Amino acid sequence: MYCKKCGEKVGLNQKYCNYCGAELEEVKEKVEAPFIVCPVCSEHLLKETTVCPFCGTKLKESTDEDTKTPHEKLATYRQSEEHHSGTAVVGLIFAIIAMCIIFIFPFIALPLAVIGFVFSLIGFKDNKKLGVIGAVISACSILFFGILFVFAIIFGITDQFYENHMHFFQEEDNEEIVTEMEENFNNKKEIYAAWLQDGGDSVLILKEDGTFIYHEDRSNPEKDYIEGLLQTENGINTYGDITYADSSYLYYHLILTNLKIVQDGIDVTNEMDEPQSEYTFGLVRNNHNRSCMQNLSTNALFCFQKGNQAPVVS
Repeated sequence: MYCKKCGEKVGLNQKYCNYCGAELEEVKEKVEAPFIVCPVCSEHLLKETTVCPFCGTKLKESTDEDTKTPHEKLATYRQSEEHHSGTAVVGLIFAIIAMCIIFIFPFIALPLAVIGFVFSLIGFKDNKKLGVIGAVISACSILFFGILFVFAIIFGITDQFYENHMHFFQEEDNEEIVTEMEENFNNKKEIYAAWLQDGGDSVLILKEDGTFIYHEDRSNPEKDYIEGLLQTENGINTYGDITYADSSYLYYHLILTNLKIVQDGIDVTNEMDEPQSEYTFGLVRNNHNRSCMQNLSTNALFCFQKGNQAPVVS
């Protein structure tokens, strides 16, 4: 052991220092010497000494860590640990967000869950606890997405599932749909007119008061005709298999009810099986004087030119 007063080495069982006479405390266990001995000149030096001041012998390489106090070393370690834990924290945040929205916006939650899983795995070596939690939550989100997708396929709701959650990535398409719906609404009044059949003698009269009449022969309007109530709804190219469906038309849904059917001047309404008919009415976008109409039940198609005036029916 060493004397605390002069630093000289003394015997383990001595009570007094041979060099300075100071009283020595009883040593119960071996204590590491606070000094080092120069291997060349044998002088006692402080443990942190890198070059012997007596003979100039280089004892060891000096580093920044050698000059730091224990408190400084502890602070440096904690800062390093916090820095390395950042990756695991980011992974956990992404994982939690993905789990919160997986059942509402699954197509958004899936990439967030994948990112969270990757970051959690990277941060696992620096913070095992946060890494494990983030990875487990992310994996659960990915699993839930798979279950939702399988159910969508099994129950045949894939298209609706897609439409309900992919509109965030289709802002441009949504703007086009809104524009077309506004155009439909603004031009709806254009369909209320007398429409003369292309290449035929019939005429279709649509009125704003909610009534309609269709004459097979406009030169003899009382012989064969159908009249009733008219309900018009805005549409956007979505009514079944429309033969003439393309972007050049503005589409409307026509529902004809309370039909009165006259053939050869005789009312045969009660003899008919179909008391109601539904049609898709397409108004040419760039020429409101032309239109086409298709029966949604039979797919029969009729095209018209707008007439100057409706025929007079007595």
